[in-house]
Amino acid sequence: MGQMTYGLIFGVPAETIEGLETTLSEYTDAKAKAINTLAKKCGPWAAESQVVPSWESESEPAFVGFFFAAGASGKDEVPYLEGFRLSNLATDKRYRKAMRLAAKRWATFADWCSGKGITLPEPELWLIQTEVA
Repeated sequence: MGQMTYGLIFGVPAETIEGLETTLSEYTDAKAKAINTLAKKCGPWAAESQVVPSWESESEPAFVGFFFAAGASGKDEVPYLEGFRLSNLATDKRYRKAMRLAAKRWATFADWCSGKGITLPEPELWLIQTEVA
C-alpha cells in the first residue's frame, strides 16, 4: 500500500452501477490507440489517467471519475491540492482548467457507456481518499 492522501474527483460512486467495472475495462481497451499516442508525450500512466476514468477503491464507497487535484506526491497531470477557499473552487486558476478537462473527459466516457446501455448518474465533485505512491 502506498501513500494515502485526499484528492478532488469529478465522478460518481461506482458500486451502485451494475456492469460498470467491466464497461470501464472495455473502454480502456477501446481507447488503447489514444492512450498509446498520448503516452509518447507524457508517459503511459499520465496518458491513461487523461483518457480513462480512475476506479478508486480506497474510499468507501468506491468511486469512478477523473481527478482534477490531489495532495501529497500528487497524481499525473493534475494540479497539487493546496489550501483554498471552497467557494472559489470553480474560479481558482490552479484548478479551473483541470476541472474543465475532467468534465469533458467524463462526458466522453458517459456517452460511450450510454452506447453500451449503461446510464451513468450526473457526476459531482467529491473529496475522497486516494493512493498516490
